[in-house]
Amino acid sequence: MRKNFLIAFLIVLLNHTLSFAEIDWIELYENSNPFESKLMNNIDPFQDEDTIKYAYSPYPLFRTSVYLYYKNITIPSGYYQLTPRKMNGNYYIFFKTNGRVAFIIPVIKREIVPENFYKKYMPEPKRTLGQNIAKNWKRFWSRIFKGSGKQPPPNSFVELNIHETCYVLKLYYKNHCYYTVYKKVPY
Repeated sequence: MRKNFLIAFLIVLLNHTLSFAEIDWIELYENSNPFESKLMNNIDPFQDEDTIKYAYSPYPLFRTSVYLYYKNITIPSGYYQLTPRKMNGNYYIFFKTNGRVAFIIPVIKREIVPENFYKKYMPEPKRTLGQNIAKNWKRFWSRIFKGSGKQPPPNSFVELNIHETCYVLKLYYKNHCYYTVYKKVPY
């Protein structure tokens, strides 16, 4: 009886440790396909919907100080607005500069953001007494007079992880996390 329990326990433990195996980012990189078609005048087709809905740009600004290489695309260092989009049944991240799409990179992996992620990594700043009074005053007047109807931008967060042979960009936007992989040096 004890032997059977010990064997079952070891099988469960072995399966549990194997499930936490390191992700092979290079293999995911090699299996991904770049965006095949072109955008008209390098304009995001859903950009107008975002500018109507939100008071200002809902997408995070990303600054890179290194060159990112994805297959035959070289993304130079600079400031980019990262925009996740679903096109032709696949997810892509648009790198925008000056309102135009400069680069389109496919998403390698997409998953749900943990429930308290934004509260943990992006805590609300503590407000002073004057700021609390101003916020409550604004809330009071917004009940009486209708505002412009613009929504505050959704939660977002950008993280760039450095591995031995590649960079992994994580874009947390709303309820999903989008992963993209870049080589450190071009091949």
